[in-house]
Amino acid sequence: MNQPVSELVEIGRRDGFPVILPALTDLAHAGAEPETAWQACAAAIGILAWSDRFAEAAELAELVIARDVPGGGSLCDQREPFGEVFIAAELHAQVPAGPRLARLAEAVPDKRVLRSWLLNRVKGLETKPLPKLMSNFAPWDKEPGSLDNEIGGAYVGRDYHGLTGPEQRVLWEALRSTNRFEQAVELMDKVGEVPPVWVVCTWLAGGFVRQGDIDRAEAVLLAAHGAWVPYADWDVLPPDPVCQPQLRPAATARVRERYLYPAGAPGSATHVTEK
Repeated sequence: MNQPVSELVEIGRRDGFPVILPALTDLAHAGAEPETAWQACAAAIGILAWSDRFAEAAELAELVIARDVPGGGSLCDQREPFGEVFIAAELHAQVPAGPRLARLAEAVPDKRVLRSWLLNRVKGLETKPLPKLMSNFAPWDKEPGSLDNEIGGAYVGRDYHGLTGPEQRVLWEALRSTNRFEQAVELMDKVGEVPPVWVVCTWLAGGFVRQGDIDRAEAVLLAAHGAWVPYADWDVLPPDPVCQPQLRPAATARVRERYLYPAGAPGSATHVTEK
């Protein structure tokens, strides 16, 4: 009997995501239950990406989408990581994304979310650099902008610990959206902890990479582990540290171990039911 994806993910959080990868790929390949298959595929994509197996991740996604979307099930209403996985495979495994995206989009029934999502990326390939088509691209190369039109700008200079949680978040987000990197680093050092906002943490890590300070970039990603919040059972790992080229130098062996084995060191024994 197959274990549900949610149960496998809990095992992964306890004993390491690589432990559950074979079972997830088995479920995706089997396809007996389309709902389970695409969820297993989505979880496997994240683990494969963190293992730099981008071509394999794209192949698995293509298999599941091509096989299951003609049935019109819930896969047809999904977005991430479907679409981004093909962009990442082109970036990091030199597998062209355009033909795959177009072919798979045509297989999805009309007026369904996944069709629009894939076609959007086909169009994006014509006008945007690949990193901008994946999650959490940040304006690392732009000059710092004005905070005048940012809600969070009103909190700059205020006592940080006197702000509410939402006020702190919009302050950080304002610094990120205006690329005020040095100001954000100064605030982070003063506060003594990384921001409670994942996209701000990855922006800071990318900024340190840009400066050539890989140690600080690594430290931010290690400290930010708890700032990333999964939104569904199959949402096991944040894609940006290993997919965004600006962030990849910060995804060191220490960072990969921290995220792939969230409960601690690898190697603990776990029973995973075979097909």
